[in-house]
Amino acid sequence: MENTKYFIVASPLFDKKIEAKAYYLQVQHSERLFDTGSDFQGLGDAMYAPHLEILQAIGTEPFAADLPLLVEHTEYQLLAGLPASLGFNPEHIIVVIGKEVPISGAVFMRCMELKDKGYRLAANGILPGVSPDLFFEMFSYLILDYQANDFKRDFGAMRPHIFKIKFIINNIPDMDAFNSLTHLHEARYSGKFYSSPVAKNAGEIAPLKINALHLLSQINKEDFDVTEAASIIERDPALSISLLKFINRAGGFRGVRKVENIRQAVVIMGQREIKRWSAVAITTQLAEDRPSEITRLSLIRAKFAENLAGAFELGTLSPLLFIAGLFSLIDVVLEKPMEEAIAEVAVDPRVHRALVEKTGELYEVLELVYAYEKSDWIACATNLYRNKVTSAQAIAAFMEALVWYREMLETIDEDEIPDADNS
Repeated sequence: MENTKYFIVASPLFDKKIEAKAYYLQVQHSERLFDTGSDFQGLGDAMYAPHLEILQAIGTEPFAADLPLLVEHTEYQLLAGLPASLGFNPEHIIVVIGKEVPISGAVFMRCMELKDKGYRLAANGILPGVSPDLFFEMFSYLILDYQANDFKRDFGAMRPHIFKIKFIINNIPDMDAFNSLTHLHEARYSGKFYSSPVAKNAGEIAPLKINALHLLSQINKEDFDVTEAASIIERDPALSISLLKFINRAGGFRGVRKVENIRQAVVIMGQREIKRWSAVAITTQLAEDRPSEITRLSLIRAKFAENLAGAFELGTLSPLLFIAGLFSLIDVVLEKPMEEAIAEVAVDPRVHRALVEKTGELYEVLELVYAYEKSDWIACATNLYRNKVTSAQAIAAFMEALVWYREMLETIDEDEIPDADNS
């Protein structure tokens, strides 16, 4: 399949409450990462829309759930009538136009046709040669890169028009920078600020989190006591409800029609299934007072890392890769440095080494996961080459993780804690 050559990932855009309100699609041809010039094939890529083909094939939901997805379009794609000609719902796609797109009369007409059909347009930077009146007529959003050299100039030039257009500020490095921008009218923000590693301890852990961590410590022992795990779960109403819903869903578990108490549930499930359910359910519970994107990112990292096990010739370590990915944001969740946060949980030494020391065979996989989600394609290519993994393997592993996460959500009620029974 031709579009398996394309790295594709969606980055969240937050409001000032750090709630995801949209996603921004990033696409890169895996075989042209080191190309520096434009050629005939480059022109072909400008006319070809592999990202839209992928979205047609699996939908926008795996990337953005029911939120809008910002998708960049070239001049030729706009002139071809995309994305409307492919039948995308205008509520699901925001059309992004970059500085390299000349706003000719034909392009302007296509853009206005898209607006008439209900599509919203975003300008990736202040477009050269476009008058302010024309700019505000065409665009609903202006995208600016916080770390770009011209950010202050462009932001200052557009700030007087704050109520005419909505800002999207990309590449925000930390919470201080984010907080300096939260006064903007209906703005959206992206960057690593929401998942940045914690440098110092923020204080005591809440009692419910202590109980959850106690359970995590128990289940991560090589041969843990299921009756002790049941006792810990029984002390937490939310975990108890989640476990019973999980085991009774879809007609029961392993032929048992209905399970009515926690001890019966853990005996039926056994160590392996309890470990899987607990790791995901507890991580979700621990992150309840953090942005919901933290939970989503943790779960996708976990499944992505697990899916890469075979490609990295670490098939027997796939459960450890799942746990390493799942706990990769535990420092953010617990608001502690990683070394202190991971000490709250009994993990395999190889997981500890990957998360704290950033070394070892598990870290090689995590390094690719981190680079991919940040759309750092050069780092991705370097990692793949070093580990003799193909781009197709990486892309397939990521797409499977997205689909897994979406299917998992579809099998549970919105108010339930997610589980990992499909992993």
